[in-house]
Amino acid sequence: MHPGSRRSSVFASILAVASLGLPLPAAGDEPPTPTPAELRLVLADLCDTPPELRHGTLREIQGLLEPAGVRVTGKTAFPGESEPTGGVYVVLMPFDPSRTRTQPVGGVARRENGRQLTVWAFPPWVAGGLGLDLGQASRWTHRHRQQFHRAMAVVVVHELSHALAGASHRPDGLMSAQLRRERLLDPKLVVDADIHAAFLAGVARLEP
Repeated sequence: MHPGSRRSSVFASILAVASLGLPLPAAGDEPPTPTPAELRLVLADLCDTPPELRHGTLREIQGLLEPAGVRVTGKTAFPGESEPTGGVYVVLMPFDPSRTRTQPVGGVARRENGRQLTVWAFPPWVAGGLGLDLGQASRWTHRHRQQFHRAMAVVVVHELSHALAGASHRPDGLMSAQLRRERLLDPKLVVDADIHAAFLAGVARLEP
């Protein structure tokens, strides 16, 4: 094809697209950013955790799940309120009644009555794993509070990954079977990239 003819053909194609009212791609255009999936958490506090500690934990959960494409919103449920529907309940309890108190565990996830997905988390055990006493929280330093927020968030997201993504325990990282102090406080700890898709699918399956 003659160079002049080729330029004429390209110009004609551009005019045809314009006549259809279709936008022309701009140089350097990037695909639109996917809309984050929304995960609603309902916090039910049965061990009188100070509100600031609950709010700080929620912020850390949001920070852990945002890179996975999940936007977390939270609400605290108080006794006597009508129960909200949808999402995941996060129940804060002094201890796990299904285990002896000599078997400390940070959290567990299961479906209550076969339907409502619930994460049970145990703030006194998490605090104890950090060398802290939840009963003395009013005397904690700012650093202690930040550590507790982070550790609680890691425990909750670990359990959510089991329940929503079907993730199994791994030798290390967020899904380690032994979430010891150094792992709970590791600032590099993230939701493993290979379970992001399964996590998003699990959020999508939750009842509205």
